[in-house]
Amino acid sequence: MPFITGFQAMPQQGAGEGFNPHRSHHLRAISADDADEHANNLTDWQQQYDQVSAGAFRGTLLERHQGQLQLFCEATSQAVRQSCCVPEGFLWLGLPVQVAQAIRINGRQAPQHAFLTRPGGVEFELITPASYAIYGIVVPKAALLQLAGQLGCQIDWALLGQEPLWQASPQAYQRCCQLLARCLDPAADSAPPDGAVLSFVLDLLDNAQLEPLAARSHGRRLQLVSAARARVLADPQQASIAQLCQQLNVSRRTLQYCFEAVTGQSPLHYLRALRLNAVRRALLRGEGLVTEVAAAWGFDHPSQFASDYRQLFGCLPSQTRDEHWDLVSSNEAKLV
Repeated sequence: MPFITGFQAMPQQGAGEGFNPHRSHHLRAISADDADEHANNLTDWQQQYDQVSAGAFRGTLLERHQGQLQLFCEATSQAVRQSCCVPEGFLWLGLPVQVAQAIRINGRQAPQHAFLTRPGGVEFELITPASYAIYGIVVPKAALLQLAGQLGCQIDWALLGQEPLWQASPQAYQRCCQLLARCLDPAADSAPPDGAVLSFVLDLLDNAQLEPLAARSHGRRLQLVSAARARVLADPQQASIAQLCQQLNVSRRTLQYCFEAVTGQSPLHYLRALRLNAVRRALLRGEGLVTEVAAAWGFDHPSQFASDYRQLFGCLPSQTRDEHWDLVSSNEAKLV
């Protein structure tokens, strides 16, 4: 699906409002030029995005709340590391529809026609490639259980909560994508009813095959990558690869292999991108001078830091800092 343009963005729901099953059925379209801003545009999700490929970011979102269902199509121009959590009591299904490279969920690579699932209240990680789009459905588990009982669908709900990757037939996958396209079509007179969407979801789940885990060592690799990320974010001054290898008691080759298997990137590239994103968030919040914030996140060479920052985000750190002060000045002017 191409990037969404030409629609008027509707007001965003406040993050503290909680899920409202009686929201308007109107289609909501919104775009963002910052990865974290884009993450916050998806209603009711708890998310943080880190941009990990170089260039100006562009994110677009089409979203419709239909009864108790949340339907959306999200598109991003750059590769992004996403930390996500769906509201408690709901189930998310994701169907990638425009992918130049494979998407990873909790470090596992999704093959073609594989859809993603995660229950509410459980944090998960996505690493999405550049030029990427995905359809998303968030449904109440109780409604699915009720309809499954009526239709006689035999679904292993416990396994569904544990496993994030499921293989669908190309036909079932295409049918579900076509239905979601109809639901999110701004030119359509009316969207398919809730029952039709739930029936398609159940059909997809009822006929899906579990995508087997490639190796038992995946869990150990994921654990090592998570430990390295946690150490770097907790103490950016100790962010060198040599220091990490010593702290984690692994060889450089092992660390490299684990990061490439789980994230598709080298540890140096991935962890530097996370620190640069942390700097960007701090500058957008006005938390200090550029040099102070950069040093706090382990960037001790200003010229190299500025070069790395510009390469990743397409602008200088001083421009990001100025965005914060422009916003502050604009808000103060409105109060006068």
